[in-house]
Amino acid sequence: MAWGSGLLADAADRRRLVLVTSTALAAVSAALAAQAFAGSRLLWPLYALAAVQASLNAINYPAR
Repeated sequence: MAWGSGLLADAADRRRLVLVTSTALAAVSAALAAQAFAGSRLLWPLYALAAVQASLNAINYPAR
């Protein structure tokens, strides 16, 4: 059986799932902004935050 974000969206309460993922996406955006304003020259936090953001979007879009 294949597990995917669409299956998760069908199994869970969609309103709650969208609320949780949207809140987490806002936190990721705030972390990206903080990294930019801090003038950090490290790339690994940028890549990690981008991966988290992509994962959250993969769950958020089917739930919508």
